[in-house]
Amino acid sequence: MYFETFPRDAIDQLSDTGPIYVRHKDGRMRSPPRMGPPEKRRRLEPTPAANLDRCSSHTSPAKGAPRKLFSLCLDFVAENIHMVDSLVDFPELVGHQLFKAVQDTGRFGLPGEAARTLGLFCEAYGDLVLSSLTVKGQVLPLNNYLQPGIQYMTTLQQLDLSNCGLGDDHGILGEISQMPSLIHLSLQRNCLSHQGVQRVTMPYKMFGRGPGGMEVFSLADNVELNDKVVGCLVPFKSLRAVNLSQTGLTTSGIQKLCNLGWVQCQKTLPEFSEDDTINNVGWAQEVTHYIFLYHY
Repeated sequence: MYFETFPRDAIDQLSDTGPIYVRHKDGRMRSPPRMGPPEKRRRLEPTPAANLDRCSSHTSPAKGAPRKLFSLCLDFVAENIHMVDSLVDFPELVGHQLFKAVQDTGRFGLPGEAARTLGLFCEAYGDLVLSSLTVKGQVLPLNNYLQPGIQYMTTLQQLDLSNCGLGDDHGILGEISQMPSLIHLSLQRNCLSHQGVQRVTMPYKMFGRGPGGMEVFSLADNVELNDKVVGCLVPFKSLRAVNLSQTGLTTSGIQKLCNLGWVQCQKTLPEFSEDDTINNVGWAQEVTHYIFLYHY
């Protein structure tokens, strides 16, 4: 039997379980379109580079085993930390691992994100992130990186802002006044008058809010400070050491302090010696070191 054409509706009804052959009028066996045996395709083997990429994105480079779901999720959150509103109530262990993952992404080195991201962790984990911070002489990193997020660093216990030239109107003075955990504060050589010191001490003096437990306070080398600073210090009952050397404090001001039970020391107290300097302590120790060392 010869076939001039092969009806299309017949093709649609045929099963695709195997090849279909029909004999054409010239005697040759032919298959309708897409009804013949499957073509043998060459199997492409992945290149070593492709295998490497596959391992790097889905497996552990060390063992070649698939990565855990937790690790994948951690990396995802770290890459999108700018979309996270809060980490409060997340376990400390998870928070620490996430902090390291964010650190690896380099987001702490971006001026637009560093302060907010650091503040996000400080808000949730407090002094674990930073319990002690020194910004000594680093006014540019202070303004560009730390000040926008320092409002969340309310659990800081030690803070060194010496030699930053802040002046009485710098915004960070108001932020310091809201740090209830602060024990040791250095504002040495910052061009401050008693008005600048008032911005730090007034909230506690008037409302009982702020660093009421402060024990060590350095105001040395602020030549514009005068006897009015005595009134700023009186409310702080926990103060045991104050450095007022190289200021405008007169003999009358010194006498007022002595009448309040203070004792004038002629030699440097251990709290203000070079051996008792404030250092960066906490998860963010390397972050602050990186900001100060590599950006300025």
